[in-house]
Amino acid sequence: MICATTVNSIHRRSDCRICHGSNLELILPLTPTPIGDQYLDVPKPQPLYDFNLYQCRSCGFVHMLDEIPEFHHAHVFLTGSVTSAASHFESFARSLIDFCGLQKGDMVIDIGSNDGSILQTFKALGMEVTGFEPNARLTQISRDRGITTISEYFGKGHDVRQAKLITANNVVANINDLDAFMDGIVEVLAPGGTFVFESFYLRDILQNRVFDFVYHEQPSAFSVRPVKALMRRYGLRLFHAEYTQGRGGLMRFYCGAGRPEVPDDDQLLYDPQTYAVMAKSISEQREKTRSFLGELASAGKTMCGFGATVSATGIIYHFGLADFIRFLVDDNPAKVGRFSPGLHLPVLRTEKSREVDYTIVLPWLFEKAFKQVHPNNKLIIPLPYFNVA
Repeated sequence: MICATTVNSIHRRSDCRICHGSNLELILPLTPTPIGDQYLDVPKPQPLYDFNLYQCRSCGFVHMLDEIPEFHHAHVFLTGSVTSAASHFESFARSLIDFCGLQKGDMVIDIGSNDGSILQTFKALGMEVTGFEPNARLTQISRDRGITTISEYFGKGHDVRQAKLITANNVVANINDLDAFMDGIVEVLAPGGTFVFESFYLRDILQNRVFDFVYHEQPSAFSVRPVKALMRRYGLRLFHAEYTQGRGGLMRFYCGAGRPEVPDDDQLLYDPQTYAVMAKSISEQREKTRSFLGELASAGKTMCGFGATVSATGIIYHFGLADFIRFLVDDNPAKVGRFSPGLHLPVLRTEKSREVDYTIVLPWLFEKAFKQVHPNNKLIIPLPYFNVA
């Protein structure tokens, strides 16, 4: 049963988050959804919010204009809980220390520092460290590890030592007020220091048709040209951009003062026709998926959805999958036993997927991992292109 109603957003921007231009073009209208990661212990009505992507014709920035109230997750993800985390963090820290020419005793600030795992690695390599983490539980875990952590959102006015390196991994895309954020960056960045942030890359959204990478809690999709425009406004330059393969593709942006800028990225990212093609392809994948699922349902076949994620909410709503899915499966203990946003589909362990005829893979990145654990399951993959495996 759908327990959600459409409401107006608390605030809809009329300007670009980066350059404040007003020439904003709707490039991808999507089906309204509830807040994508508000999985519930007990079903209750949840409002729907508009879910549309716009591009600023002045600087090229792609983002949602609708801003929702801030909320806090009851269940949080621990950065250090990933099996390969320790080796990844050491490689990450060493590469930045070398690239930025850091010396022992230099200050490193991490924004959205989670459980302190990344800063713990920098500290072990001789750096002074400070984290910013608004979640009280994560802050305490970090402090228990000996990491100085400020339990507040990052911004201007904090009494901290200036940093030779500021990092922000997969957090800047979640920020509504980029001006307040950048005010804080320029205040605490030491002369000759480097601000490095990592985020998913706009090009990957286009290539893989993964419109679900942008959602209410993560309204921005970064690319080189708009990041250059943002840095210029604050006296910095984007002097290096590095693409990595993690999490389906990430771009690492290196910013500092007095450095030559990198060239712009692919002009196609800023061509309106590119988004028209993308919208058409998404529509085609939606129709192929729904047609196939309709045939299966008519034949009496049963289906579940794999992936109780924030992005799954967008796919379920925009593709109209609630008509076919009996339940969701996931092995994340923070999601099992809860109910999906708006539609309130129960979340069960992945082993329950063996009791239905087909599993619809919602987070396409995890198709192979799921298949390894459940090799006999028949899978339906809506994106990037409709496929049955």
